[in-house]
Amino acid sequence: MSQEVLDVLQSEGFLDDAEVHIVEVPDKDSFYEGQTFVKEYPPEAAAWCNDDPEGRYTIVEASTTEDGITIYKIVDITKNRTEEELWTDLRNTRDALLQQTDKYMTIDYPISAELQNEYKEYRQALRDITSKEGAPWDGGGKETPWPTLPSNNE
Repeated sequence: MSQEVLDVLQSEGFLDDAEVHIVEVPDKDSFYEGQTFVKEYPPEAAAWCNDDPEGRYTIVEASTTEDGITIYKIVDITKNRTEEELWTDLRNTRDALLQQTDKYMTIDYPISAELQNEYKEYRQALRDITSKEGAPWDGGGKETPWPTLPSNNE
């Protein structure tokens, strides 16, 4: 439903004066094998997996960082992953974790210099994960030695 439709419904008295928001739901075609989610996954991703006629896809808890952040991943349960796929999955998971902390690197984000430095170190450790001995491990799964996310009081 578009904002225009909501405006008309509200002007015609079908909706009260409460504030109404449009929530964008991911398109079913926006999900793919190897896609990672940080902390939680959208219900639409689970529906996408469940709707696969061959039953190939599921969402697994790929890993949990030392600080308790859970990483979920869409996997094809019918095949073994090649080393190239493990590397791709490791980089995708790492990139998702980096994206979660982008906001702390902006100049105007209200954060102490000390905490911002901790985030810089964390982010560098994430970038360095691909050069650590043993990589790609399980492609960003439970065997991957993720760095600890700095704790803040947000």
